[in-house]
Amino acid sequence: MPRPRLYFGPYATPRYRVGQAVHCERFGDVEIVGTSNGRIPWPLGRKPGSRGPASLVLYGDLAKAVQRETRVAICYWWGCGASAARAMRRVFEVPRMTDGASNRQQEIEQLPAVKAGRRKAWAKALDPERRRKIAEARTGKRRPAGLMAALHKRTRGRQLSDRARTKMSESHRKRGTRPPLAGPPWSAQEDEVVRTLPAVAAAARTGRSLVAVYQRRNVLKVPDGRRRY
Repeated sequence: MPRPRLYFGPYATPRYRVGQAVHCERFGDVEIVGTSNGRIPWPLGRKPGSRGPASLVLYGDLAKAVQRETRVAICYWWGCGASAARAMRRVFEVPRMTDGASNRQQEIEQLPAVKAGRRKAWAKALDPERRRKIAEARTGKRRPAGLMAALHKRTRGRQLSDRARTKMSESHRKRGTRPPLAGPPWSAQEDEVVRTLPAVAAAARTGRSLVAVYQRRNVLKVPDGRRRY
């Protein structure tokens, strides 16, 4: 198994001496009582007068690494346990996905085996027979109560990128869908009424607004009969 990588190193052991008082971000002022046996040797400290176990002094390069590197790398290079690494991360309120974890995830996604599995999953997801079975299984079944409310709450206020908006517009244009505020599409019978009747009569016959009739006449390239000044 390859050793966990440190993405933002190198990290150096600080200069210190046993008995020196230093400030630990986790425990406050501590006294250095020894050195760890990790791959990166690090001072161990405890509160003055305490007889409890010594812990890694959270300062210097270790504090920087805890905030950016993966938890696995911290445990491997500094020789601490997973619980100690989690406790140090809580001091700085480090999120689960650090910069180091993000870099590691990107490397994993580029592995040949992962790429092959992803292509296989895509092929399976696009299988017409599989999609037909899923559609038949969902036909006629209502979504659970509260699902749409939860989706609306999650997406309300989210700004889509220009690329996403362009793709959505192209999809709706291909399907011929219209935004709700645009109203129902114009039928051939309504277009004939707009062409042959005066604007006010066409609005009364079709139930559209007078502005909508004038706009439709403009689309149909029919003179609207209004006087231009």
